[in-house]
Amino acid sequence: MAIDPSVSLGKNASEYLRESRSRLESVRLYVQSHNANTQRQYVNRYNSRAREKHFQVGDLVLARYNVPSELQAALSPDSVSSRTFSRCPFTTQLCY
Repeated sequence: MAIDPSVSLGKNASEYLRESRSRLESVRLYVQSHNANTQRQYVNRYNSRAREKHFQVGDLVLARYNVPSELQAALSPDSVSSRTFSRCPFTTQLCY
């Protein structure tokens, strides 16, 4: 497709480019600010509904570890069970 030299934007190419960059910078700053505000809202909403977790020495907890399959064989089979969910291996252990 050839560019028709008779069509003009009313300004030369360098002015057009400068204005376009200025507009893009304004949009970038707006989007950056909007994303930061939205992230703060997500954090505030999550934190307002989250419950604190309190543990004491002696409590039973279920620990979850991402263990490569090569290392799973080396772990003690008595205390560790291994399962795969959605092709994501993990190991669970009841910790005392």
